[in-house]
Amino acid sequence: MKERWISSTTKLNSLIKNKLTNFQIIILSFLLAFCSFFYELCFAQLLSSLLGGTYLQYAFTIGLFTSSLGMGTLIYEKLKSQYKFEYIFTLTELFLILTILSAPWLMIMISNMGVNFLLYLPVILVGLLTGIELPLLISQEEKLLTKTLAADYSGMIFAAIIFPLYLFPKFGILPSLFLVCMINIFSVSSLILKRHYRWLVYLLLLINIVIIVLNAEKLNELSSYLLELRHV
Repeated sequence: MKERWISSTTKLNSLIKNKLTNFQIIILSFLLAFCSFFYELCFAQLLSSLLGGTYLQYAFTIGLFTSSLGMGTLIYEKLKSQYKFEYIFTLTELFLILTILSAPWLMIMISNMGVNFLLYLPVILVGLLTGIELPLLISQEEKLLTKTLAADYSGMIFAAIIFPLYLFPKFGILPSLFLVCMINIFSVSSLILKRHYRWLVYLLLLINIVIIVLNAEKLNELSSYLLELRHV
């Protein structure tokens, strides 16, 4: 078991850079914060469509997200002494991306089942994973603490501006959510993966972005249809 663990971490380390530059840490902090807060705004809007009470859902979502950030930081404290940066970061981003790609469909299915309190699980999970990200990046260079925090907060306010003013009105909830998820994957792969592994990821991302943009209307129609089923 131990040999298998060592082998898996060795393979992972061969894919990832050993050290991020100061500039990469700050940029990555901005982009990841932008993506995470954008996800939460999308969840809040989706919850408003599912449960009603727009102000209530936005307040609950932001509150749960903020408290989950703190819990995520506590989880990181437990992980940092046991696992290396590369392993924690890769698994955190993998779980985050999988959560985002599956959450809207699961939330709609759960709402049809009438178990409404479970609808907030994606909100909490994204908060927990985001809470792991920030101290993890700071651990790479503690001298950049204030700059990393500033980049993180700036990413959040940028998401708060771009969501209501551009992406949501233009594309709708699901296409916007998936497009920003592509940004999440791009930022992580471009700043973390070694050069010869990036181009395949870039190609796949480009294909996915084209598909999402061309099919944005169909995605919105599908989500509207699924939401209507809840009231049948």
